[in-house]
Amino acid sequence: MMKEYVLTSKFFAGQLVFAYNDDEILIKFENNAEMSETQINYLMRNFPVRFGLMNSILSPASKLQEIIDVSFSRFWDTYGKKVNKKRSEQLWNKLSDANKQLCLSRLQAYKNYCKLSSRMLKDPDTYLRNKSWEDELY
Repeated sequence: MMKEYVLTSKFFAGQLVFAYNDDEILIKFENNAEMSETQINYLMRNFPVRFGLMNSILSPASKLQEIIDVSFSRFWDTYGKKVNKKRSEQLWNKLSDANKQLCLSRLQAYKNYCKLSSRMLKDPDTYLRNKSWEDELY
């Protein structure tokens, strides 16, 4: 699963966007900032190609925030079992953003649990209706 981050600073206008894969390797970069040539050169010399290198470009004047995609399409694509889409989307839209984030963060553990215990995945609407991400089994 890709993780995206936005970097802002009081020393430049706009933002920098970084996206990393599960191995914390940079897979996307967007420069939507107005930066001086000196700032650009510093960024290029210290470019965080791995997430662990991000500290090399952070300062007390900068702010790094993770962008959390809580869209239904992300849930649908991540869940993988493609049945009852309309009902699933209606249930998804009733959830708070906090519950959407929690649901997405627990999905892989649930899928691993099902695989290891030879269980079928619940239909996505059942998973959502039962708030299965709250189960302690996985």
